[in-house]
Amino acid sequence: MSRASTFEWLKGKIAKLKEFTDGLVEASGVHYEAHTWTALKLIALMWWVDVYTRIIPKYRRAYWYVDLLAGSGTNYIKETGDVIIGSPFIAYFFARESFKRYVFMEKDRNRASALMRRISHIGISDLTDVYVGDCNELITRINLDNADHILAFIDCEGLDVAWDTVMRLLEKRSWSDIIIVFQTQALQRTLGRALKGFPDEKTLTKFMGDERWREAESIDELLQLYMDRLREFRGYVESIRVRGAYSLDIILACRPGNYTSAWEYLKRKFSYITSYDAELALRICKGEFQALSEFFPDIQPDIQPKLTDFL
Repeated sequence: MSRASTFEWLKGKIAKLKEFTDGLVEASGVHYEAHTWTALKLIALMWWVDVYTRIIPKYRRAYWYVDLLAGSGTNYIKETGDVIIGSPFIAYFFARESFKRYVFMEKDRNRASALMRRISHIGISDLTDVYVGDCNELITRINLDNADHILAFIDCEGLDVAWDTVMRLLEKRSWSDIIIVFQTQALQRTLGRALKGFPDEKTLTKFMGDERWREAESIDELLQLYMDRLREFRGYVESIRVRGAYSLDIILACRPGNYTSAWEYLKRKFSYITSYDAELALRICKGEFQALSEFFPDIQPDIQPKLTDFL
């Protein structure tokens, strides 16, 4: 694995994020305003959706996808002007076997309406439920009892999702997988303010679930405290750091097993790339640059392992 070959891999993944956008854009002009690093966290979700839906259908019949901050279903990348697919449709288009139910929550009515129009446009209304409101309130009312396995995606923008909400998913479906976006860079400022006694401390306590955050002397220690709380419910909890113009961590919490080697492999991939690489890949996909060899003259095609290599 090299930086050059990983960039080629990234370019292929970026192309997939753009593959289904035409029809989704036709359905609505409302997009979530995003950045180049958004593409990287969506690639991580795409990766695990593929892994999950290769394995879980063999053992479970009613496996659901639950997205607590679903957005409009598309993302407008400010730095490049691209529109890429959002998390709700990643779970649909990139599942090896379709989830039996899709549950989407979105607080913003305009984005929720755009999401519903896109769902209708591609003809999956009968598979989906869209709830408009705060996910911290909705999660107490939505019935997930008919699901026997869940992949939940929690794409926090900051401190949106309270620990009680996360714990409800962890406790209610103890066998399910959860992916959480931890806004590392934004929370660094929040932690500093909270430690000085600003009102942020109440919000941070709600996000972390208790006041153990006061033990953290750095953002990495805060991340570890959060992951330690997840480990009270799941045997495998590991994060992937997104680096570049902005820093965040993508946490996977699931049952331990050989399949988690696929997440470790992705973590190694991400160690070679940054949000700047994502921007470059987007621009190459648009034809603004002719070839990767302009930047990586030693590039060779990357040979991708099969999932069975991890199991």
